[in-house]
Amino acid sequence: MELEEMKERWAALNDRLERTEMLQESVIRELVRTKGEKSVSRLINWETFGFVVTILIIPYSIYVYHRFGGHFAMWDLFIRVAIVVDGLLVLWTGYKLYGLMKIDFTKVVKENILRVNRYTVQITREKIFTAAIIGPLFVILSVVMSIEMKAPDFIWGVLFGVVVATTVACYWLYKRVFDKNIRRLQESLAVIEEVGEEE
Repeated sequence: MELEEMKERWAALNDRLERTEMLQESVIRELVRTKGEKSVSRLINWETFGFVVTILIIPYSIYVYHRFGGHFAMWDLFIRVAIVVDGLLVLWTGYKLYGLMKIDFTKVVKENILRVNRYTVQITREKIFTAAIIGPLFVILSVVMSIEMKAPDFIWGVLFGVVVATTVACYWLYKRVFDKNIRRLQESLAVIEEVGEEE
């Protein structure tokens, strides 16, 4: 009789332990999912902001080109290049935004990991392209344009300030916004994968 009672108690304890473990996993999964969704939301917000800004810059650049163009060849070239680069940025930002919006924590973790890795590669390529091509291109065009216009000294100071401010802003944006949220998102997905998906 005692042996049967012990077996029953042992089975009850085992069931209770399994339920507690499942509850803990569920709570962990939900906390991590919420953290990951916040990171995705932040990234989507920043990409949406960038998308809207790049769209708004196009008509402004066209207006500036028609209003002030025709006097200096480098000015005209600078504005044309800015319009083309901005048009490409609209497409690029829209593509990244589309990929981010497909991340869904109710879906399979492997698919989300793939999408986050794809977005990470996109951001890495964007950083390299911006630092190696876009940034230097606009600095060179600005310097040549200022030389052609025989710009006064204060314009050179403004140009230097704009270059420094843009460099610092880009560095901050990539490190504090994109890299930080991507890392949080990857950590969340790793924990969800380790704990196991909900049955």
